[in-house]
Amino acid sequence: MPGKRLSRNSMATRKIKNNRIARLFVKTALTGESITLNTNQTHYLRQVLRLRSGDPLLLFNGMGDERHARVETLARSGCKIRITDISQPLPESPLRLSLLQSIAKADAMDLIIQKSAELGVSSVFPILSSFSVVKIDEGRVARKIAHWEKIAQSACEQSGRHCPPIIHAPINFRDILGNIPSTATCIVLRPGSSKTLQSFSQNFPHISDLYMLIGPEGGFSPSELEDAKKADFHFIDLGTRILRTETAALAACTLAQYLWGDLSV
Repeated sequence: MPGKRLSRNSMATRKIKNNRIARLFVKTALTGESITLNTNQTHYLRQVLRLRSGDPLLLFNGMGDERHARVETLARSGCKIRITDISQPLPESPLRLSLLQSIAKADAMDLIIQKSAELGVSSVFPILSSFSVVKIDEGRVARKIAHWEKIAQSACEQSGRHCPPIIHAPINFRDILGNIPSTATCIVLRPGSSKTLQSFSQNFPHISDLYMLIGPEGGFSPSELEDAKKADFHFIDLGTRILRTETAALAACTLAQYLWGDLSV
């Protein structure tokens, strides 16, 4: 009698499970012999990762700790994880990259958060600028930050990174300019500028702390660009094509990590 045929999703899950150990972000110290997961995390282990009792996994907490572990007990109400050994996490990029991103529409902003976490961005500052099309009500800020943090944590689970980027509360354009360390290097993407990242890197070959400002679909207002110039931002052009804000952000992050961080070709 032929065996039960697996669905494509089941086969994909089985393939991932057989070739690499699942990783799980937990907001707790990893100093004891075991931890107990809540119902949401247990559901994720059971229904998404398809783990069972005895299966191995890696735990990380965003504080530099990563541990080999094994599912000890698994029930609908909770899951007990046994910590078995210390794991050496992947090193973070030598470039501390802060993304100052004008808030984009929901799907685009989610994509920016996800991919910036994969690309090694250290922190994300959602920016409210003059031409921003998205406004966030005060009552929704905490929920929105939690949503973005979850996306960043999941991206780190997938990519092998152990330190999710810090997601800051939305901040007005002019307020962020006064909160950047004087030792940091600052750039703003501005189509038509005379400098590219490549030419800029020739004058600044060693950068360890970079703040990168990305505008909304409508760009920055003339007064905002003037304020950025007064705050010692360098104006950078990414090329001849007009890019969406999410495309510009991810292209710039990729190039920055290649020029000063840990991406290679």
